[in-house]
Amino acid sequence: MNVSNSAFNLWRDIGCPRNGLVNAERLRCKYKYKQAIIKDAAFNAEQSLNDELFNHLCTKDNLSFWMA
Repeated sequence: MNVSNSAFNLWRDIGCPRNGLVNAERLRCKYKYKQAIIKDAAFNAEQSLNDELFNHLCTKDNLSFWMA
């Protein structure tokens, strides 16, 4: 179980307060979790683009390109 889930469960167990330290910690953990997901998605998108470009360059027929 990650920190975000633990903070959420604690927040839930004490009655879902909308202010206070427990809610602030829950929101901080939620924000960090979402930022990690966004960072991971951006990395995967960049990696996919790099792989596509690499594959395109590897399969390119350079000999016929320069003869044309």
